Amino acid sequence: TMINMQSPIYSKSGDAWYMGYMLALSQAAIGADILSFSWGNSEADPDAVQESEEFFKEWANTYPDHLFICSAGNDGKAIDGSRRFPYSYHQPNVITVGCINNDGTLQRDSNRISDTFEVTIGVPGDQVIWGKDDKGRIEDSGGETSMSVPFVTATAALVRSLDPSLDASEIKSLLARTARKSIDIGGKQAAAPKEVGGGILATDLAVAEVIASMKNSTETIAS
Repeated sequence: TMINMQSPIYSKSGDAWYMGYMLALSQAAIGADILSFSWGNSEADPDAVQESEEFFKEWANTYPDHLFICSAGNDGKAIDGSRRFPYSYHQPNVITVGCINNDGTLQRDSNRISDTFEVTIGVPGDQVIWGKDDKGRIEDSGGETSMSVPFVTATAALVRSLDPSLDASEIKSLLARTARKSIDIGGKQAAAPKEVGGGILATDLAVAEVIASMKNSTETIAS
């Protein structure tokens, strides 16, 4: 089961109310094990960021099957992890998603990795169809990292549906491991931008690996 956590109204500092919002929604979503966070704050109070770090650590221990998928943000720069809320640096239960263009290049507004900030994987999100405006016209630009997140959320849900035994860290490792390091654009290989993890989500490869693993396990048991 997955749930999309809608963007909250928060103070610029990322204060205790913001943390309380996150905790309340997550507690309400106990029955959901994949949680999509297409929002964040790159100028949060460091104390609030530290609280979110502790939050993820506690949930990794208490609910190891719960996976949080967060947007990297859209400040167009390498981020100071001590100011980014929610905190996601090397957390086993958190995937942070950056944005690339459809041609494999880095989307200019996507946040990038730093020594204190992780971007796990890159996904096209800015040039995808993601809704309609108030006049009914299709929205297919400006989605940025918020619209990159749902692709990862859907892939995580798909592989979990195939193998419910996969915990959060295993799904994160799977998606990072199977991510494409380059893609074919007009007959030429375009390398995945290192600024967003150096890998592009490959749903097909992730699904194929899970199916192969389950098949091998079944054959081993049968023999």
